[in-house]
Amino acid sequence: RANNNKIKPKLLYEIDNELREIKLPKFFESNEIINIYEVNNQLWFCTYSGVFTYTIKNRQLQQITTYFKGKDVGGLLKDRDYNYWFISLRNGIYIMPNLHVQKYEIPEDRNNISAMTKIDKNSLFIGSVDGGLITLNIESNKLNYLRKKAKYKVYDIEASKDNIFISLSKFSLIYNK
Repeated sequence: RANNNKIKPKLLYEIDNELREIKLPKFFESNEIINIYEVNNQLWFCTYSGVFTYTIKNRQLQQITTYFKGKDVGGLLKDRDYNYWFISLRNGIYIMPNLHVQKYEIPEDRNNISAMTKIDKNSLFIGSVDGGLITLNIESNKLNYLRKKAKYKVYDIEASKDNIFISLSKFSLIYNK
């Protein structure tokens, strides 16, 4: 007769010079924790499903963010230049120079980006290999597709105070902001 009882992981944390149990989210019952690190007063859980960051408030874990979702990350190292090195069990090493790295989802049929420039504090202008022209508001994560595609690869984009200069494989465009 096989014993199917799985040991539930527990987290013990020192609070007021005393070890206290902190209840783990149900997520960790089915997702194995490989390592736990304390980074910038946060707990970072390295798992087979990514790196999950938490703070402890009122003896409970509150999730902050997830890095490398779906990737197996076994450990991390912070170097003297404040770069973070993540060791993947199957995909090499990831280096993150800034903890504020964000990923903006762009539909698969339009994500072949070849050029980009900053328009203002909160906006980017993006060009793609197939001539797609997109603006991205980084605060709202809203994409705005310009109606006409240029049909040629966008090689470079530069911005001035009033205009955006777009260099394509066959010609150039000037876009008035």
